[in-house]
Amino acid sequence: MNPVGIHSQVALLHQRNIDRGFLTVLGESFLTLLYQAIDADDNSVLLVEVREGRVVGFVAGTNSLISVFRHVFFHPLKLLLSLKSSIFRFGRLKKMFEISCYGRKSKSKVLQNLPRAELLSIVVSPDHRGRGLADALYARLTDFFLSKGVLQFKIAVGSDLLAAHRFYKRMGARQIDEIELHAGEKSVLYLHSLETAEEIGTSLPEEVADASSE
Repeated sequence: MNPVGIHSQVALLHQRNIDRGFLTVLGESFLTLLYQAIDADDNSVLLVEVREGRVVGFVAGTNSLISVFRHVFFHPLKLLLSLKSSIFRFGRLKKMFEISCYGRKSKSKVLQNLPRAELLSIVVSPDHRGRGLADALYARLTDFFLSKGVLQFKIAVGSDLLAAHRFYKRMGARQIDEIELHAGEKSVLYLHSLETAEEIGTSLPEEVADASSE
C-alpha cells in the first residue's frame, strides 16, 4: 500500500468516527493533507494498524502543532483546493487558527505551562474494537514521545465524549483543566506524564477510543 493510500484511509477513518470535531467539517481532502503533513513532520508521528490491506486504526501525535501546519502550508494549491468549500467562511478559518495556537495567548497559567507535545487523534474502526488495538496504538505513541525525550503530553477531549474520557484515564492520563478551544465548545484537558506512568494493564475491556484536539 502506498503512503498516499494510507493517508486517504486515515482521513476517511477520522471523518467517519470523529463526527463532532471541527476538522471533520473541513472534509476528507483537507484531512488527507493534514495527515500527510503529520507523517512528513520530524516533530510528529502517524502510526497505523493495517489488516488485510486496510487501515483499521491509527494514532497521531506531535511535539509541535505549529510545525504540522507549516507542512500543510508548504502545499498552498492543494490546501486551497481542499478548503474550497470553507475558504470564504471566516468562522471556519478562525477555528483553524484557534486549533493551531490554543494556550499560547491564554491567561490561564495551566495552559501557558502545558507541554507542546500532544495526542492529536486516535481512532479504531468499529469492527476492530475490543481487540486491544487502541491500547497498543497509545503505547506506541508514548514510545515515540520517549524516543524524542518528551516526558509529558497533553490531550484535549470534547466534554461529552464519555467513552474517550474513560479510555484516557485508564491509560494513565489525568484531567487538569476544562477549556473552550472554540467559543461555546467545552473540552477537557488531560496530561499524561510518562516519567511517573505505571505499566498499563490490558485486562480491562477496551473502551471506544476516538478523540481529537479539535
